[in-house]
Amino acid sequence: AADVGFAKGAYVISKMLWAKGYPQLFQLMKYMNRKKKYNKLEPRADVYGGGPDLEAISSEARRQNLNLTFHGGIDHGLLREHKIMINPSISEVLCTTSAEALAMGKFVICPVHPSNDFFAQFPNCLQYRNLREAASRLEYALNNEPEPLSPTHRRVLTWEAGTERLVEAAQITEAMASAVWPSMKDDMGEGLHRWMSKGKRGRALRRMVSKKLVETECATCTA
Repeated sequence: AADVGFAKGAYVISKMLWAKGYPQLFQLMKYMNRKKKYNKLEPRADVYGGGPDLEAISSEARRQNLNLTFHGGIDHGLLREHKIMINPSISEVLCTTSAEALAMGKFVICPVHPSNDFFAQFPNCLQYRNLREAASRLEYALNNEPEPLSPTHRRVLTWEAGTERLVEAAQITEAMASAVWPSMKDDMGEGLHRWMSKGKRGRALRRMVSKKLVETECATCTA
């Protein structure tokens, strides 16, 4: 069930790799620190996760004097008190932590990107296209409470619904099959011809065919 009355603000949870959107996270924090309108918010975030770039990422955050607190790895399900998950990464096909955060009733702030298209249907998913929009989404999330998940949206996040989408995506209609099959037959025929024509196999086949043609012609001549 979704939590009500979150005690904490924003967090990030991921493997500690630069490719998981940490440069973009740093840009967002610096942008909000520069803008006077966000001074009262005191933008900060707790960061959870371990990985090969942990030391480099945490050192750079300290160097830039960003209000990020690094806690190491943790089970996502234990982060019940946070209201907002920031996920600047675009390296996943579909981010499971974003789905988990939405299922827990949190805001998810993430960029407009094909990997996040699935999450756009959720009212608590606040997407952005640039730093200004990202800061605006975070400001809104800090000053408001997430909407309760509707039964429809809650079901969309279940394994059952995910399996149904997978089966539906894998289905091939009769029209699709009839459109694809002729070209598949052509490709198969071409591939078989190349395979039979190569190397010793091809030379043996040509000799056999040539011998048969000669025998047929001789039989015709003597008939």
